[in-house]
Amino acid sequence: MILYRFFKPLTFILFKILFLIRVKGRENIPGNGGFILASNHQSFLDPVLLGMASPRILRFMARDDLFKPRWFAWLITTLGAFPVKRNKPDKGAIKRTLELLRAGEAVLIFPEGTRSRDGDIGKGHPGCIWIARLGNVPLIPARIDGAFRALPVDSIFIRPYPIKVSFGPPFYPQRYSNLREEEIVEKLMEEIRNL
Repeated sequence: MILYRFFKPLTFILFKILFLIRVKGRENIPGNGGFILASNHQSFLDPVLLGMASPRILRFMARDDLFKPRWFAWLITTLGAFPVKRNKPDKGAIKRTLELLRAGEAVLIFPEGTRSRDGDIGKGHPGCIWIARLGNVPLIPARIDGAFRALPVDSIFIRPYPIKVSFGPPFYPQRYSNLREEEIVEKLMEEIRNL
C-alpha cells in the first residue's frame, strides 16, 4: 500500500485542479474498524475519486479481466484492488472481502455491479448486504456526481467537469432482520440517491 499512500496526495491535487472536486460528509467515515463503502458507479474514475476523498485506505473488487495485462494487475493490486469474477458468484472474492473486513479494513463495493450507462443511479444487487451481514459491519453510503460527464462509459478521454463525492451516515443492514436482502439493498440505494 506504499504506492497508495504516495499517489493519494498527488491524485488529490490533480483532481482538485482538473475536476474542482468537492467532498461532503467525510466525518461519516469510521476512524477504525471494518466497513463497506457502498457507492453508485459512474466511471472508471470512481475508485480513484473515492480513495482520494476517503480518509481511510480503501480496498476494492475489480473485474478479473483487468488483471490480464501483468503491469496493470501489479498497478491496481498495489493500489488496493483484488479480482472478482463477473456474472457469477465468486467465493474467492467473497472470502477475501470478509478477511479484509474482519481485519478492520475498508472495502469499496459498487452495489449496481457495473457503471451507469446514463449517469443515473441504477438498481442495487444484494451481495453487499449479504457480505455486511456475514462480516457484521456497517455500510457507508457514498454518492458520486459528475464523474459520468468527466469520463463516460464509452469514452477514453477525460474531460474537466466538476465532481462531488458525498458520504452518508452508517447504514446497518443488521437492523432489518425482518426484511430480505433485496428489500434492504433498495433502502441502501435510496440512501445513496438522497445524498
